[in-house]
Amino acid sequence: MSKYGMILEENIGADYVVIMTYASANIKTGNMLQTWILCISEDPVKAGQSGKDSIVCGDCIHRAGSCYVNKGQAPLSVWKTYKKGKYEPLNFERLEYKTFNRKIRFGAYGDPVLLDLSIYSFLINKCQIKGWTGYTHQWKDLKLDGYKSYLMASVDDPLEYGLSVAMGWRSFRVGSDSSTLEGEIVCPNVKEKRLLCIDCGLCDGLGRHKNAKNIVVPAHGSSGVMNAFNKIQLAMV
Repeated sequence: MSKYGMILEENIGADYVVIMTYASANIKTGNMLQTWILCISEDPVKAGQSGKDSIVCGDCIHRAGSCYVNKGQAPLSVWKTYKKGKYEPLNFERLEYKTFNRKIRFGAYGDPVLLDLSIYSFLINKCQIKGWTGYTHQWKDLKLDGYKSYLMASVDDPLEYGLSVAMGWRSFRVGSDSSTLEGEIVCPNVKEKRLLCIDCGLCDGLGRHKNAKNIVVPAHGSSGVMNAFNKIQLAMV
């Protein structure tokens, strides 16, 4: 098994690949398995500049500059490793996958609805995945209802929050502060002083915590990200 990670799904025609990496130094999530949804034809930095990031990010409004992910860091490194052929393709018959015994973060970059539901089921039910987190901005699409079991609806304002709940999703909202709406709690990473995602696991859609509260987290990131976020918030008023 490759020490770097594996290709979970590769769609040449649609120009995207889903890669799972095995190790993470992310100080918020902890050492979870991580999935990355990347354009094949362009690295994530160039894809962001050309607009091809819509392939992997859909209609997410944070593509305009308020996304907290630095595409020139981990996403670019994963893309370069993929281009060097260092990730192995998923093989459903490999028995050693059953020893993962880890938690996984779906969508460290890119929207995880691009990963087929059958692969979610395989990873969680056959590979001893202990828990997961994940978010999608595409939750309004009724064809994606099956992803409710795994992903949170990523919402951007109180109106979207209400709609997502009415549609049966659990939601994750990025707010301008720590104020909560009815049915929400502040992300434990903020409220409980850096409780890691790997130890929390509340953001698993309708998975093991289907009756849990919805989550809100104050906006965070570089000054450029925060300026872009504030502009979006003003435009929504």
